[in-house]
Amino acid sequence: MAATSGEFRVGFVGVGNQGGPMALRIGRGGYPLWVWARRPEVLEEYVAEGARAAPSLSELGASCDLVAVCVTTDDDVRAVVLGPDGLLAAMAPGSSLAVHSTIHPDLVREVAAAGEARGVAVVDAPVSGGNLAAKAGTLAVLIGGNEADVQRWRPVMETYASSIEVLGPVGAGQLAKLVNNALSVANFGSSLRAVAAAEALGLDRAAIIRAMQASSGDSFMLRVIPAIPPVNVELAASRYRKDLNLFYDVLSPSTDDGQALAAAAEIAVQHLESLLANAK
Repeated sequence: MAATSGEFRVGFVGVGNQGGPMALRIGRGGYPLWVWARRPEVLEEYVAEGARAAPSLSELGASCDLVAVCVTTDDDVRAVVLGPDGLLAAMAPGSSLAVHSTIHPDLVREVAAAGEARGVAVVDAPVSGGNLAAKAGTLAVLIGGNEADVQRWRPVMETYASSIEVLGPVGAGQLAKLVNNALSVANFGSSLRAVAAAEALGLDRAAIIRAMQASSGDSFMLRVIPAIPPVNVELAASRYRKDLNLFYDVLSPSTDDGQALAAAAEIAVQHLESLLANAK
């Protein structure tokens, strides 16, 4: 953690499954923290740890030097950031906004242009690793943006991330995240099928997972499978479908490798959706 932990006032919007642990780690890292949620009662945990519950997005935006947004969809980002009572309308020139959501690259570029018009620097910063990595402080941040703006954010991001990679200008972070998530869901689907195939062959589920984790078939997603409760499979299927649709939208039809990756990801998402349908 950088020695300048008290220098910036940090705001956080989107204290859900992944954003919640990120916000807690920012506060525990020594930063004055403001939080906002549509349902104020969810902020009790953060207030108990010293955060301030902002009564509105406008007050949070006006109170903070750095504001992180980790909401789910493009529509959520539009409402929270670009709305008439949203963050950018209230943030002061010289402040900075980091978009941790996974959204369309065109939207984060639109946000960046709106920020530039107000003198607010926007960092395109989707995160990967999920709830467990957020709690452990080992998220990966895939960044698009100006290096000077990223350096301002880096000490804050180091409270919840172990990898902070700048991939290009604004939009590059979202493109990288969409490629990553296509690969991730393809690996997830393959891992689920491998475990199911092993069980069908009469092998013990827990034993074969341990064996593959120690073998060449190991992967991040194989290690996640034992920790995923059934309710999170539905969440994963929904999020992966959203991100795969975004990936389809940015792909060039002439990019054979991208199309092949999308096809593998599509098979995996359909498999997750079929598992949910059969469970109901």
